[in-house]
This record gives sequence, structure tokens and C-alpha cells, in this order.
Amino acid sequence: MFVKRMSILRGKLSSFLPTVIFLLLVPVYSFAQETVCAEVKIEIAQELTIERQAFEATLKIENTLADKTIENIHVVVEFKDELGETVIATNNPDDTTAKFFIRINHLDGINDISGNGTLAGGQTANATWLIIPAPGASDGVSSGKLYFVGATFNYRLDGVEGAIEVAPDTIYVKPMPLLTLDYFLPFDVFADNPLTTDVIEPIEPFTLGIRIQNNGNGLGRSIKIESAQPEIVENEQELLIDFTLLNSYVQDEPINNSLLMMFGDIPAGESKMGRWNMQTTLSGRFKEFTAEYSHADELGGELTSLIEAANTHTLIRDVVVDAPGRDNVKDFLAYELSSGAGDIYIYESNSTTSPVTNQSGSATLSNNATTLHFSSTSGFVYAQVTDPYSGAKEIDRVIRNDGKQISTDNVWFSKSYNKASKELSYHLNIFDVNSSGQYALSYTDPEIIPNPPVLQFIPLKTTYEGNTIAFLVEATDADGTTPTIAASGLPEGANFVDQNDGTGVLSWTPSVGQEGNYEFQIEASDGELNAYQTVTIVVNSELDIDGDGLLDSWELEHFGDLSRDGSGDFDGDGVLDRDEEKNGTDPLAINLAVMESPVEGATLADSSVQFSWTDVKADRYELDIGTTQGAHNILHDLQVMDTETVIDNLPADGQALYLRLWTVFGNVKGFNDYIYNAVPEKLISSVHFPDENLRLCIAEYAQERNWLYVHQVTNVDCELKQINDATGIEQLTQLRRLNLLNNNISTINVSTLRELRVLNLGYNQLTEIDVSGLVNLTVLHLWSNTLTTLDVSDLTQLKVLHVDTNQLDELNVSTLLDLRSLHVGNNRLSALTVSSLDKLQFLWAYNNQLSKMDVSNLLALRRLNVSNNALAVLDVSKLLNLTELKAANNEIAVIATENLSSLQSLDMSNNLLSEITLSNSDKITRLEVSNNSLSDIQVAHMSGLESFNIHNNQLTSLNLLGLNALVTVNAYSNQLTSLQVTGLQKLIKLHVDKNRLSTLNLSGLSALESLHITHNLLTEVNVTESVNLNRLWAYNNFLVALNVSGLENIVILDASNNELTSLDISSSLTLKDLRLDDNNLETLDVAALTHLEYLNVNYNNLEELKVDNLINLTHLHATYNQITDINVSNLVGLTEFTIWSNRLRVLDASSLVLLTRLHVDNNELVSLNIANLVNLTSLNIAGNSLDVLDISHLSNLEHYWE
Repeated sequence: MFVKRMSILRGKLSSFLPTVIFLLLVPVYSFAQETVCAEVKIEIAQELTIERQAFEATLKIENTLADKTIENIHVVVEFKDELGETVIATNNPDDTTAKFFIRINHLDGINDISGNGTLAGGQTANATWLIIPAPGASDGVSSGKLYFVGATFNYRLDGVEGAIEVAPDTIYVKPMPLLTLDYFLPFDVFADNPLTTDVIEPIEPFTLGIRIQNNGNGLGRSIKIESAQPEIVENEQELLIDFTLLNSYVQDEPINNSLLMMFGDIPAGESKMGRWNMQTTLSGRFKEFTAEYSHADELGGELTSLIEAANTHTLIRDVVVDAPGRDNVKDFLAYELSSGAGDIYIYESNSTTSPVTNQSGSATLSNNATTLHFSSTSGFVYAQVTDPYSGAKEIDRVIRNDGKQISTDNVWFSKSYNKASKELSYHLNIFDVNSSGQYALSYTDPEIIPNPPVLQFIPLKTTYEGNTIAFLVEATDADGTTPTIAASGLPEGANFVDQNDGTGVLSWTPSVGQEGNYEFQIEASDGELNAYQTVTIVVNSELDIDGDGLLDSWELEHFGDLSRDGSGDFDGDGVLDRDEEKNGTDPLAINLAVMESPVEGATLADSSVQFSWTDVKADRYELDIGTTQGAHNILHDLQVMDTETVIDNLPADGQALYLRLWTVFGNVKGFNDYIYNAVPEKLISSVHFPDENLRLCIAEYAQERNWLYVHQVTNVDCELKQINDATGIEQLTQLRRLNLLNNNISTINVSTLRELRVLNLGYNQLTEIDVSGLVNLTVLHLWSNTLTTLDVSDLTQLKVLHVDTNQLDELNVSTLLDLRSLHVGNNRLSALTVSSLDKLQFLWAYNNQLSKMDVSNLLALRRLNVSNNALAVLDVSKLLNLTELKAANNEIAVIATENLSSLQSLDMSNNLLSEITLSNSDKITRLEVSNNSLSDIQVAHMSGLESFNIHNNQLTSLNLLGLNALVTVNAYSNQLTSLQVTGLQKLIKLHVDKNRLSTLNLSGLSALESLHITHNLLTEVNVTESVNLNRLWAYNNFLVALNVSGLENIVILDASNNELTSLDISSSLTLKDLRLDDNNLETLDVAALTHLEYLNVNYNNLEELKVDNLINLTHLHATYNQITDINVSNLVGLTEFTIWSNRLRVLDASSLVLLTRLHVDNNELVSLNIANLVNLTSLNIAGNSLDVLDISHLSNLEHYWE
């Protein structure tokens, strides 16, 4: 007998520590009325992975006594420290007193080493153990603490007990990390309020943050957290609510995979920060927020866990600690407790956690909210006061009285639910360090930008074949526009109708055969911006309308109703109802015989096999053996009175054999099904995949589904796995669905995959692919590759073919008579024959070289895009179902659209049209016919028209009266002398530059925000009714009068190159950009325009210009006037100042420290102070009466004239 010394393999182990975050959201539905509350509990499952030190111990046992058996083998592994003292090791994961966790990893040649093991003469056995140190096992020794690992080998030989001490091996246990996880989540979150019926509030994403802090003595290696999407686990009130993780950041850097955070290494004593951006579809507050973690028992459980704690806190704000020596990574300002209570702390990225003094109770605003004051505070301080503007302003800048400018990360507006008033409360917040407590604040108006529509959240819908499902889709627009709503990718037979009031109705009666999950997209549009939502409808079989996997007829037969869902065990016999149905047994009461030999799944080694089963005292037993599931296609059937029988002549060709064992009691019978293999099946693990990423993906996919054999692999989804080589996939011959989207595959063999129904190889690097034999394919995605040829002619079952963005010169689809959707855009096709595809509903053939294409008989076509080709003729006259037609950038001179009554969107821009008739197209919401030769167009009947682009044509008049849905009109570069737009109360954008308009009536345009009327013949313009106007371009006209009074939102005004002698802009306090060059202005009062940043008044007759209040001014240009004096000392933000050709005698510019360009040539200057202008790069003082000017301090000067 020989027992080899204990040998230790030193290595690394990835330790997986599942964590679960539990969130209890209380949606608050109403503020002005009685609050309605409900609770939704969600959980976010996460897995933290960390690389750690582990050991594998091996003991080899050889029985050299050929004729004797060693019995009662019992091996005890022993640990001792460097002093020879025994150290506790355990296989109990809950025993936290031990220093090592140890478990048997593998036994080879022996089945037991705990006292019952035997080893026959001449045989060899190996035993291996996994050893994982507990966190304190290193005792903090940086080089590693020494331990000896040996064993005692106990046995019995010839009836005599014996023991052998196995020589130990050594291990060094290095210090380990010990992690604390701090999670952060805000108290209030904002999205839709269901009780506000006139608006759907937009979703406001929020932070779910984490700080991983290493409190141990060792390096935390290769740390990552993989998160699942939030899952609703409790929703008793069945709220229509959803939660989503959008994207993520580590150390403020964005992560490509939003659900996988790679933190990398975290040294001892350091931390790293992570953030998920998260959203919900309903407003509410997180009432409870907890985190739980565990460590797999098979890896040591609590004993070896490297997570010390998982804490939760209520997040106030992501801030940046700007104290000396700190980094720029955002920190978490939070309440200590997750309930939103307790003291406030700052949790920094440098691992420190510090208390924050809350000065909210003493903080006050004064001087029209421009001064904030609280007691001076050492250390970190936070204060919150009431927002005097109730959310209507933005912070411009905040300056502490010692000159420190507060970072925009550390001063902010916020809002919260006020439970008492049932309204929103608005707050101004500040975070600082070592504060004097005195701040000067300035505010600005939020930039006025169009808001996209907001869609009401639509939850998962469920129906069944033959049953009609209908539901309302709602959308609103904060800008007051009534959105149009459309649906794309609808299942066959589904119908969506836009009600033109911000709602739409989807209805569908799925046909038999349409069982499955269907996703489609809802789009809401205000004419400029869009919102999208993916909707899922689950269609159950007409035979299983409740979708529980049980045939309804079976449920009714046995239970009388459909209340059972298959997961229960009605008769308590240990067999679930769903298995009772699957096996064909009675779920109420029957005791079925169970096959004992061969065991389920065994490989039958011979064509003659003895089968035996349990004795349940049945009247008889029946056996059916077949080659298909359910023992159909029967090879053998027999009746047996005993509990065993031999079956001969079984196949030996490797196919699966299905056996059904019936148990018969009188007239009642039931069965169990079994599957065997005639010859060894090919294991998935035996397939050679050279690409490791592909191998891992398929292995994980199979493991999740408990697949072992190749024939079980019917579905593979390896999207975005960085796969370069698809070799091996051809061996998975039972595949029905293969998704390798978004990888780096250049070649692939799919010729053997004859069972494929769906193939997605989009976004790879394929130059060629042979799919010619895949006759069962219904969906084929090959977009975004570099294919030059493709043969799909025999794929007659195809319903969807998407080959956009390749290099195809030709493509034969004429035989694909069942095709519904064809995408061939962005290729090199010069011809495409689709005339036989009468079921086609969607055709995208844009960006090709098509000179002709016959779509005239595609009567089912709903959307057609052939833009950017060379088409001269396009016959769509009979396509009455067409809702969208895009044929821009072609050579089409005539288009017959007069019968297209379903048309909603038309783009014929950049063609050769001289006329177009749309007399029956009253549903159009978007019309683009720019860059043609149209001299007339009739649109008066298009009451739903929202966006109208007709620029660069030859129109002389345009009447848009009554088109009250219009939001955008672009009619510039025509020959318009008449334009009627009065009363269009939804019109936001009107661009009519470069026409011949001499008059323009803009009355009633109350929603107008952007107006372009440059290069016309206008002498006066009145925009006083357009109170929302924020941008007005009116240069290059003949204006002698421009009435802008009452425009309290205007930001940009350009009226240069006109004949204005005066302009009243006293009420336009929001102006930031004012340009009035080349007029005849003698006076101009801009003193109140404190938001101005750009001021151009060149070439006028101004004698004075008071700008001393314009502290935000960055550019001032006032050349060629008669100005004798100007005070610019307060304009400390000015970067450009040109005022040449005036009558200045004295100019003090010394305070303009940011100035880079100063031109004061051709004045009468005798004094010029430029003492502090160290940033000047261009200076012109020529044509003045100055003495020698000292410019020695102007080190950046590049251009100088004197």
C-alpha cells in the first residue's frame, strides 16, 4: 500500500456573491386631491464577482497488495500553523470560528473517504479537496501566512485497523479584501401621475448608486457586478408600472454594457463608485430600501464571504467634494438611513465617510433671493431653503463671499412631495465645505426647447387566439401640441387608429396559428420630436387561453374550471399537475409505476434490453416504444402482467427512443414517459468551438436550460458577445432560432442548419453566406455586413428579409411570395423585382441605384421608402393602404397620389415635380415636397397636417388658413408675395426667408417660438401676439417699424440690414443675442437687458450706449457710430469689444480681464487703460491721439496696430 504526500495546487477562484436589492415604492397619485397610495415591491438581483485565493489539495492512494482490499477508508485533512498548532477547518459554511473552508471536490477510483471507502487490490484512487481561506486567515501578514496541510489516512486491512500520517504540503495565505457595499437611492422619484387626465408627465431618470469600499488588508481583484433588470415581486393593486435600468457608470465613466459594471482592482483601503441610471413609469417615493447578500454554501458561505456589509441610504444628490487633495469623481450626499431620516453624511470616492452639518433650519434667502445666509460652518455643510421661483428658474452661478465659485454639481434645485398640502414643494440646495455661510446667487431662465411627446406606459397585454383585444394608447405634449400616434411592426391582422386627439386605439383578433409573443412599436410625434414605446402582446393558444401550459379541455375535464395553473399537485402524489397532463396521468388519484431500469436518459448498450419498474399492484402494464415524443411512430407495443420484460430488436442507429409505461387499473389507466438513446448521443461539450466567447455563450445557454446533448439545442442567442469565429455552429443541426447579432463574424457555415426558422446575423463582417438550403426560414436578418451576393430564391417560407447596409449589386426576391417585410436599403442595387410579392406590407429600398421598380400591384403595402435612388417613374396610384411614402432624392417628375386616402406621411423632396395632387389625402400629418419646381399646392383639406416643408420651390402664394394642427412650416427660398398664416395657434416654427413678401400678418400665432423672415421686402412687422417667440431673424428687409413689445421670452433678435430709426425692446428682458447692424438707430435703450451676451449695433447713428448693467455680455460690437463715452467697467465677462470709428476720448478697459480682442481705432482717444488685459490676442489703437502705450504685459498678443 502506498499513500502519496499531500500536494497542493495554488490558484485563484472567482467567488460569486449574489445580492438582492428590495425596493418598496409608494406611488403618490395626486397632489391637489385626496392622495391615493399603493405599494409596489420590486427587487433587483445582482451578482458580485471577485477573484480570490484558493487551493486544491490532492491525495493519491495506491493499493499495491494485488490480492487484498483496503476497507473503511477515512481521510482526515489537517491544518497547522507555523508553530505546529492545529487550525480549525470545516465543511460547515455557517461555522465562522474556522479559518478554512474545505470540501471534497472530486473522487476518482473510490466512492467514499469518510469511513466507508474501499479500494480493491492493484487499484489507484485520487481524492481532491477545495480549500478556501476565511478572511482573517492571513493574520494581516502582507507576504502571506504559512500553513501546513496534511492528512491522516485511516483504514482496515485483514480486519486490523491502521492509520498513516500523510506528509503535509505548505500554503501561504495572503491578505484578503473585505468589502462594504453602500447603496444609494433617492426618496422621491418622478414620472407620470395617473390622476392628471390632461397630461402624461415625463419620466425623470434617477440614480441607483453604489460605493464598494475595501476595508481588508488585501487587493480586491477583478471585481464586477452584474445586475438584472428590476422585477416586480409584489403589486397587489395591479398598478400599471414598470422599472428599468437604463445605463451605468464606474468612476463617472460610461459602461457599454449597462447591466455589467467592471470595477477592476480595488486596493486595500480604497473605494470605487458606480451608478445605474434608473427610471419608473409612475411618480412615487421609496418607502423602504434594503439590500441582502449571500455567499454560495459550496464556496464556504458566511465563513468565507468577502462582503462585510451591505448598507442602504437615501440619496440627496451626487455631488463633488472640492476640498484640497480630492479627486473629481462624484460623491454621494445621503441620509444615513434608507428611510430618508437620520444624520446626513458625505460618502466619498476616496473611502472616507464624513458627517455633514445640516443648516437648513437656519438658512435664509434675502435681497430678492440673491443672497443666501447661514451660520459659518467648519467641515461639510448642507442647506435647503424654499425655491422662491417654484422650479421656474435655473442656477446661473453662486459665489461665496470669499470669492469661491460653487460648482454646479453642488448647488441645485429640487422638488419633493408635500404630504400635508398634497402638492409639490420646490427647494434650493447647496453643499459646501468650510463655509462662511454667505453666498451671492444669480439665476437664469431655463432654455426654451421643444419637448417630445410623452406616451402613457403600456403594460404587457395578454389574449388568446380568436379573442379580440383592444386598448387605448395615450400621449400628451408639454408644448401644447396634440401628438399624432402611430404603430409600426404590428402583427398580421392588428389595426391601430389614431383618434387625432392624443389617443389611439389598437385592436386585434389573433387568428389560429398566431400563438406567441409579439413586439411592436408605438410612436408619438409632435411634428419635430418623437417618443417611442415597445409594446408586447402575448397570444395564448385557443386550446390554452390562460397560458398556463395546460390544455383547457384537460383542466375542465379534471378540475371543472381553469383555476389551476399547473404548478400545484392536486392529488399530492409528488407529480405536478402540468406533469400529470404531460404524462397523461390522472391528477386526482392514481399511483403510477415508475421505471427503475434502465434509468431515465440512459444509453441502451444493446438492441435487446430488460426493462423493470416498481410494483404498484396494477391489473397490468403496457409498454409503447416509439421514435417521437409521446411514444408515437410505434416500434413496439406489448402488455405485461409482471414488473419486468425484455424487448428485442431495438434500433441501434443513435436515434432517441421514447417509452411510455402505462399503469392499468380496470378501466382507468395512466402513464409515465421516458426517453433513452440507442447509441451514445453527441454531447454539447464535445463540439469544438475555436472561439472562446462562442463556446462560453453556448455553454452558459445550455446550462441554464439543462441541455447536455446537441439535439437539444434548438435556440441560441449570442448577441453582442465579441465572437470572431462561428466555427462549430454548423454542428447544432436542430437549431430553429440562431441570433448572432452584433459580433465580428466574417464567415459562417449554416448549410447544415436545415431546421432554422429565424436567423439573425446582422451587424457582423460577413462578405458571403450560403443560405440557399434553409427552406424553413421565415425570418432572415443580415443587415450591416459587407455582402456582395446573396441567394434567397428558394427560401419560399420567408416572411421577413432584412439585408440593409451591405454591398449587394443584385438580389432576386421574386419567388418569396409570402414576404411581408423587405429591407434592402443602403446597397448597390440597380434593379429590384417585387411585383409578385402581393403580401408585402413594408418595403425599404432607400439608398440604392434603382432606376426603375414596379410596386403598382403591391396592394397590401403600408410603408414604402425608396428615397435616394435614380427613379424617374413610381406608380403608387393603386396602393390604397399606403400610410407612409418616402421617395425623396430621385428624378420623379410625376407622382399619382390623388387616390391615397390612407396616406399619413409623404416625402417627395428633391425631385422634379412641377405639380402634385393630394385631394383625397386628408389624413396627412407630415408633408415634405421641398426642392422641386412646384408653383402651386392645395393643402386646405389637410386638417391634421403638422409638419409642412415646401422650401426651394416656385410658389408665389401660400394659404394655410384653417390648418390648425400645423406646428412647423418651412417655405423659404420660393417667390412668395402672399402668405396667409393667421390664427394658427399651434404653429411653433415658421421659416419664410428668401421670398418676395412685402407684408406679413402674424396675428393669432400665440405658440410661435421661431420666426425666420430674412431676405424679403418687408417694411414693418408686428409679432406682439406671439408671446412665446424666442428666436426672431428679420435681417435684410426694409423694416422701418418692428413691434416686439410684450415678447418676454425672446432670446435671439436679429434685425440687421434694415431701416430702423428706433426699436423698443424694454420688455424683452430675456434677450441674450441682439443684432441691429446697418440700421439708422439714433438711440437704443438696452440698460434693462441684463441677460444679453451678444450685442451688435455696428453702422448706426448712436451717440451713446449704456451697457454698464449688462454683466453677462461677452461680445460687444458698436463700430461706425457717434459714441463719445461708454462705461464698460462692469462687463467683466467680455471677450470681444470692437468700437472703432466713433468719437471716444477716454476708455478704461482695465477690468475686462477676459478680453481677447479690442479694436478702438479711428476714435479721439487720449487715454486708454488696458492694465489687466493679459489675455488680449488682438489690439488695434490706430488713428487716435494716444501717447506711448505700454503693452509689455500683453504676452499673448498676436496682432497689434498702432
